[in-house]
Amino acid sequence: MPLINKEDLAVIICKRLDGVVPKALVHDAIGIICDSLSDRLSEGKSIPINNFGVLDTYTYHGHEGVNISSGEDQYVESFVSVKFIPHENLLILLGHKKSAFKA
Repeated sequence: MPLINKEDLAVIICKRLDGVVPKALVHDAIGIICDSLSDRLSEGKSIPINNFGVLDTYTYHGHEGVNISSGEDQYVESFVSVKFIPHENLLILLGHKKSAFKA
């Protein structure tokens, strides 16, 4: 599945707004939103979005593992990732859209 970038989002939003808002302004707004989300997540705060879901950080704790290339034991450092927990309404909406495409 191809990734969608800020430029793609700006084009989609401009089309939905019938070109009323300049694409450069939309692109800047998307950048501000992404920066705000990143800042909040880097502070360890969750981001609840009504009827959509929650973005939250999750810490994977360090542990012993095996290097699949060499077969040697090694320690895997802990790291932080982002998880998405979809809202019930989003799941219902996606279920309706999916069923519309079934033959």
